Amino acid sequence: DRAAEAPRYRAGLLALARGTPAAALGLLEEAEAAGEGGGYAALNRGLALMQLGRLREAAEALERAAAALPNHPEPPFRLGTIAGLRGETGRAEAHFLAALARDPEHVTALAALAALEEAAGRHAAAAGLIARARQADPAEPELELAAARIALALGQA
Repeated sequence: DRAAEAPRYRAGLLALARGTPAAALGLLEEAEAAGEGGGYAALNRGLALMQLGRLREAAEALERAAAALPNHPEPPFRLGTIAGLRGETGRAEAHFLAALARDPEHVTALAALAALEEAAGRHAAAAGLIARARQADPAEPELELAAARIALALGQA
């Protein structure tokens, strides 16, 4: 059983699921050092660090995760989120596009990229991205709000 072979990783995931990133952090660090969980230990460690507001360290863990999981959209999406929080719009956009290259229907990457387009005044581009996101997840209420806001900006109320 592979899960039994990764006790620190499993415990770290459980701590994250319980909303205790500080408790998860040490476990995931140990798991990553022991090779447990593969690139997912680094990914989840990055998520814990983000929740704790330790963005520089989170970015380092997420870079390792991106290298270990080259086809997974979540590491570049999270790196884009960190870049956006730092006001690095160009880097954020590049990371969101990298996430979409890995998964063209990654709803949160589509929405984040749409937000960048909207902030830049490119409302038609934002509307197209939100339409794609809504097609992928029609039940997400935040996408409905974004679509309405963009429609207003385009004069399509």
